[in-house]
Amino acid sequence: MCQRVEDGNEVELLIHEDLKTTIKENYTNELKTLNEHSVRISSSAELPQFGLTIIDSESVWLGIHRQSGGLHGLLKNSNDDAVCQAQRLFEQYLKDSQKYRGIRS
Repeated sequence: MCQRVEDGNEVELLIHEDLKTTIKENYTNELKTLNEHSVRISSSAELPQFGLTIIDSESVWLGIHRQSGGLHGLLKNSNDDAVCQAQRLFEQYLKDSQKYRGIRS
C-alpha cells in the first residue's frame, strides 16, 4: 500500500477500531509514509467480516481471512454493478466511522 501512495494513488482506509493501537505501535514507519501522502484513515466498531478493496473505481477485491489470521480466499470483480455496490457499501460504513487521528502523531 505504501508503494501505491508513493506512486501518487489516492488511498482511503476504513479499519476496525480494534486495530488502531496495533497499527500505531507496530507500523510507525508505514504510518509516517501514509501521513506524508495525505492518506485518510477512519475507524469503526462495526465493519463487515471481510476485506474490501476498490481499485481506481474499476475493480473490487474481496478478501476473506481465517480466524487465526492469513488470507483464506480472494475474489476479484470488474463488473460495473459490483464496483458500484462496493462503493456504496464502503460509503455506508464510512459515514458511521470516526477519523483516525493516530496517523498525525
